[in-house]
Amino acid sequence: MLWPAGQPNGKLKIKEISMPKLKTKSSLKKRFSRTGTGKIKFKPAGKRHGMSKRSNKFIRNTKRSAIMSSGDSALIDHMLPYNK
Repeated sequence: MLWPAGQPNGKLKIKEISMPKLKTKSSLKKRFSRTGTGKIKFKPAGKRHGMSKRSNKFIRNTKRSAIMSSGDSALIDHMLPYNK
């Protein structure tokens, strides 16, 4: 849609009105990333400290990143608008 925008010298300039940019949630872009196919990848929680009391199976399973399920990824999908 085009609207005239007033100029100081009295001439009219045609200015295009576009949709506003969407903001990415800053906390989510630090915690999640996307795969090449668009799925959401994350690192499991619980690995900051206290590894001596954790089981070896827990430590082994939380080493690698995981793919989020489709139901959970739908909840945060709209907060990562440009990373699809």
